[in-house]
Parts: sequence; structure tokens; C-alpha cells
Amino acid sequence: MNWGTFIKNTVAIGGILGMAFLSQQPLFASNTKNYAYSQGAANKNKMQTKLQDANTWLQDNVYAKVSAGVSGGVTKTDPAITSVKKEIENQKNNLLQNSFDTSKKIIATQILKILQVSPQDLDQCKAD
Repeated sequence: MNWGTFIKNTVAIGGILGMAFLSQQPLFASNTKNYAYSQGAANKNKMQTKLQDANTWLQDNVYAKVSAGVSGGVTKTDPAITSVKKEIENQKNNLLQNSFDTSKKIIATQILKILQVSPQDLDQCKAD
């Protein structure tokens, strides 16, 4: 074992643990809270102005152009929308049923494997 590496790692771990311990002490708590709050408040104000600028730009450039190209939109009672909703519901139900059947098969094969029973043995069993 290399003692130099051991001592160096021990000193590094001790330093990290010492910093963690000191950071939890009441003497340093007020300084870190004030610093963190001031940094957070400054960044929050900058972020709010950037978000307002981005929102203004989107309203002026993107939303105005997109809404000008759409005339009237699509009504909610359009038959195309209802047929699409029905198809989505149908596909969702099929997915749920298929995943349930697949899960059931996987669980059954795993139980049979644990019990050391083959599916052929079950076919030969007379339940009458």
C-alpha cells in the first residue's frame, strides 16, 4: 500500500468533511444565505426582463403571423375531429389490451419456470 496516496486521500476527505461541517454552523449560515439570496434576486430580475422581451417578440413576430394564416380555425364539432378522437381511443384500448395480454403471458411463463412445470405438462393434466 502506498502511504503517500493514503495520506493525500485522507487529507482531501478530511478537508471536504470539514467544509461540509463548517457550512452548517450558525456563524456561516447568515453569510451564505445573504449571498445566495442576493445572487438569486439579481438573476431573477434579469430572467424576468428576458422572459418579457421574449414574450413581446413572440407576440409581435410569431403569433401575429400564425394567427393571420388561419382563417376561422376548425370547429369542435367537425366530423374529422370526432373520427380522429374515436380512432385514438380505439388505438389506446388496443394498446392496453395487448400490453395486458403480453404481461399475463410473461408472468405465467415465469411462474411455470419457477414451479419447474412445462406447458406440455399442463395440457396432459385432466381437470375433470
